[in-house]
Amino acid sequence: MNLSRDVGGSLVILMITAFLIYSTYDPAYQGFGMDPFGPMLFPRWVLIGIGLLGAINLLVGWRSSRLHQNEVEGSRWPRAVLLAVTISVPALAMNQVGFFAAAVTGFVATGAILGYRRWLRLILLALTFALGAWALFTFVINLGLPTSPLSAWI
Repeated sequence: MNLSRDVGGSLVILMITAFLIYSTYDPAYQGFGMDPFGPMLFPRWVLIGIGLLGAINLLVGWRSSRLHQNEVEGSRWPRAVLLAVTISVPALAMNQVGFFAAAVTGFVATGAILGYRRWLRLILLALTFALGAWALFTFVINLGLPTSPLSAWI
């Protein structure tokens, strides 16, 4: 077990969880229907739980790495930071470029960083995932996702 992976992975989980918790406080999600807490109560609790598990894993990994300092590799940190940025940028750009474009580019970039080298299969998987997620949100959940500015021309 590589201890730097535990610490790096925990930091990525904490960064993503913090961003998602922050996103749940958007005014667009406040005060729907008769629910006094709003529709984001359950997602916030789930994200807080994920964040707590990430924090516990970070503390355990950090403590273990202090005990075994000679075994820890520092070369994984740039990759973990790049992965966090690659996940965050499409999420932040989603309102400007639309869900489909953000999901496909984020999926392909994440797959490339994680070492997946079958490009055609990766692109087809990204397109299938984005289309499936869009269909799920649009037709099953009845929740519109951000559209691309180019969709007005189509």
